[in-house]
Amino acid sequence: MFFILLSIMVNKMVNTKQGKSRFVWTSENPRQAIRADVREARRSPVDTEQGEEEQMEDKPKLKLVGEDGNAYNLLGLAHRAAKEAGWPQDRWEKVRDKAISGNYDHLLFVLQEEFDVY
Repeated sequence: MFFILLSIMVNKMVNTKQGKSRFVWTSENPRQAIRADVREARRSPVDTEQGEEEQMEDKPKLKLVGEDGNAYNLLGLAHRAAKEAGWPQDRWEKVRDKAISGNYDHLLFVLQEEFDVY
């Protein structure tokens, strides 16, 4: 349930006229979006054992423990792991664009979603 809420609550950093930055919702009505996602999740049950195995095979391994936590460094490590796994360039670009579309926490969430992070 937490990951459903987190995927909906993607914040976007914008600058105000006073020069201060603030977060705004990217969805017009997040409460309705959360309800729709919960309904969809209830409709399509997933076989966890088989589904996780299939996803793990497709996910390249990405070592983040002990690495520099700079966002650009994390993207570089992810790009290297994707290249070694044989990802096509367009797939990497989609993941990269999704990762940089939010804040630092969103970047980490996307990397954990797309890679086998250890």
